[in-house]
Amino acid sequence: MKRLYFSIILIILIFGLFFGGSQPVQAYPASSNISASRSVILPDMDDYRYYLDYIRRTASNKSNNVLADSKLRNFVKEVNTGSNAITGVYVRGTLAMQVIQQPSGNAGWVSESENAITQFGMANNFNTTGLLAHNTHAGADFFNLKVGQTVVVVKGNGEISKYRVDAIHEYQALQPTNPYSNFVDLDTNQTLTATDLFYRVYTGSHHITFQTCIEKDGEFSWGRLFVIATPIKA
Repeated sequence: MKRLYFSIILIILIFGLFFGGSQPVQAYPASSNISASRSVILPDMDDYRYYLDYIRRTASNKSNNVLADSKLRNFVKEVNTGSNAITGVYVRGTLAMQVIQQPSGNAGWVSESENAITQFGMANNFNTTGLLAHNTHAGADFFNLKVGQTVVVVKGNGEISKYRVDAIHEYQALQPTNPYSNFVDLDTNQTLTATDLFYRVYTGSHHITFQTCIEKDGEFSWGRLFVIATPIKA
C-alpha cells in the first residue's frame, strides 16, 4: 500500500510539474594556535611561518581539499543562513546556485528563478536529495554536468558534502503533457512507466538526483534529464 500511495502522488507531482557525509567549513584550520591578541598588522613570525606551511599543505592537497577553491569558499559564505537545510550546490566551472526549500505541503512547487534550484522535499522519504529546476531557467545548467565532476552540497550552517557525478540519463516522454506517460530510455530504448522511472532515479542508496526537462522541436516537456551523483567517501 505504501508503494501504491507514493506512486500515485509522485507521478502527479514530479512528472507533471514541469509542464510549462559532511565536513564543517572553517575559514582557518582547526589546529591553529594563533593568538587573537597579536597585531594583524605586524604578525608574529611564528604565525607567519604557520600560514606559509598551511598554504603549502593546502596547495599540495587540492585534490582532497575542495575548500582550496576560493570561489567555493566565497559561495559557502554567500549561502550561509545558519540553518541545517541545504542552501547551495556548487560544481566547479559549471554551476554555483542557491537551493530553495519547497513550501510546506506544496511538493509540486519549483522556483522560477534563473539562479535557484528547488530541493524536492518528498525525495527525503527515499533517502535521496532531489534537485529540481525548469529547463527554461536554472535547469539549463544541468545539461553542462559531466560524469566524474565533483558536486559540493552546502548547508546553511556551512557544512559541506561531496558527491561525484556517476551517471546521466535521458528519457523521452511518449505523452509530454500527460503525468502518467510512459518514458523511453534514450540509451537502451527500454520503455518504462512513470512509476518505474521514479523508483529508478529516486530510490536505492543515498545519492543526489538533478532533474529537469528536455526540450525538442519546441516542446519543452519532450523528455526528462536525470543526473545522478553519489557520495564521495572521505
